[in-house]
Amino acid sequence: MVYVRKKAVLISCIPAYIGAVLCVVCQLAAAPELLMIGRFVTGLNCGVYTDSCGLFYYHCLGHNVGMLFFILNNATNRLILYFAIV
Repeated sequence: MVYVRKKAVLISCIPAYIGAVLCVVCQLAAAPELLMIGRFVTGLNCGVYTDSCGLFYYHCLGHNVGMLFFILNNATNRLILYFAIV
């Protein structure tokens, strides 16, 4: 049996690790540019992971329950983003 979802989740963690390493290296190299790049890469990873999390629920839990989690996940993310901006 092939575990495609598990591999996809593990692969999606790679940009987060790269961003974290860049943030740590910026302290050693005294280069604030690396911190900005590391935070940007980590932010992209968080955005991709947040959107793909709902699809993961949808596929794992079936159509009815998965769609509920997908809608609630997206609505919650938009609400949190709204309050973060305000």
